[in-house]
Amino acid sequence: MVSSRLTVAALTAVVVAGGLLANHAERAWPATRPFVTQGAPGDTVPLEPGTVTVHGARAARTLDDGYGGELTTAGVWVAVDLSVSGTEKPLRVGRFSLVDDDGRAFDATRRLSPNHPGAAQPGSPIRTEIVFEIPEDALGGLALRASELSVPQLSAVAEVPVPVGPVDDTPLAPRAATLEEPAEGDLR
Repeated sequence: MVSSRLTVAALTAVVVAGGLLANHAERAWPATRPFVTQGAPGDTVPLEPGTVTVHGARAARTLDDGYGGELTTAGVWVAVDLSVSGTEKPLRVGRFSLVDDDGRAFDATRRLSPNHPGAAQPGSPIRTEIVFEIPEDALGGLALRASELSVPQLSAVAEVPVPVGPVDDTPLAPRAATLEEPAEGDLR
């Protein structure tokens, strides 16, 4: 009887000590998380050293590969129409992902090349569509996350909700990257 009480007391002490250590670690160790700036579709959202603007999105069951063929998927293809621009320096976005309401993240597809806007110079916005391959059940509530670095910890991140229209049955042909006219007040 005495040994079982000692065992319970020892286990209780170990659990309490572990909890205190975890509490101390959470407060004392540096946190690594992205620096997120949120915006709405159509807003120019800062993503140092530049900006990102989401114009809209469209979805389809097949994707035009640009070579006369079509790519299929078990889910759907989503093309996010966006613009990126440098401000003081050129902006090269390190990572694009779509995040659904359940917190699942889907990176821009690598099945299509190129699938990035390249380096956006100050005052020279690049408009393009970034293509994602996602499950159809993720279409309900999506947000684009554009990260300055390829690993978003300690990186600037722009987050914008992405409303997606109905899924089209015709192949999705992504928009090629083009230079836009700078907005009034942009660097020239």
